[in-house]
Amino acid sequence: MDDDVSDEPGVTPARATGTDHATVRPEIAELLAALDAVADAAVAVARSDAGVDGREAAVVAAGIAAATSRLGVVQARLLAVVEADGMWSVESRSLVRWAARRLDVSVRSAQAQVRLGRKLRDDLPLTAAAAAVGEIGGEHAHVLAALAPTTERRRAALSSPDGECDEAWLVRQARLNTVDDLRTVVRHWAAAADTEADDRGYVQACERQHLQVSPTLGGYHVQGFLTVDVGQALVTALEAVTPVPAAGDTSTADQRRAGGRGAGEPRARQGAGR
Repeated sequence: MDDDVSDEPGVTPARATGTDHATVRPEIAELLAALDAVADAAVAVARSDAGVDGREAAVVAAGIAAATSRLGVVQARLLAVVEADGMWSVESRSLVRWAARRLDVSVRSAQAQVRLGRKLRDDLPLTAAAAAVGEIGGEHAHVLAALAPTTERRRAALSSPDGECDEAWLVRQARLNTVDDLRTVVRHWAAAADTEADDRGYVQACERQHLQVSPTLGGYHVQGFLTVDVGQALVTALEAVTPVPAAGDTSTADQRRAGGRGAGEPRARQGAGR
């Protein structure tokens, strides 16, 4: 199922959020009520007339971060259950779109949660266990899900009984490193676990690379795909000729680049006049 396909092209699905406690078992309804109560209590603390001092605010903020991190992982795992059940297909043609509407989040956030749930279920059981009890953060789990089980060789390395750098090793790195540092560690691990994957990806990207600049009615139509290196070089070149807008200029950076409002415009006109 293509998670990027919308329910109806050009139409934004209506929101369908909220929880109906009457449709679940009593013990689940009690859990949902407890979650609401905790959220209400936290809101009450923040709105208290007496207020909280900086030290207390820092402690509460950290506590909320830890709880939401664990709950985010639980939510991702529940989405995997929803996917297996198939109930989402009654309302949507895409699990991601269903999740975005039901959870009231962006499609990008829903896509990350769906991916996390799948990877925790299929490839990262130790990561799932560590994140669920708060030994590693939810964002650590997202990094591992996005970068580790990306090829068959890397999946094999994660579960290898003889490997020193398996999933357990990555979970230990997640405990020791910040999210940003872990991203670097996992990228190095992925390169070592499947040395040919990056080369294969680069070759495939080069084969897809193309750039069309076609004259059309009233202007030019630009379309294409560039590799990371070429794309970054193009962006750098465009940024070099697109200065900071003058006072009162409400145009966007994209408009200034397209409209020739940068330093490249005078040079282009001079060249055209020669």
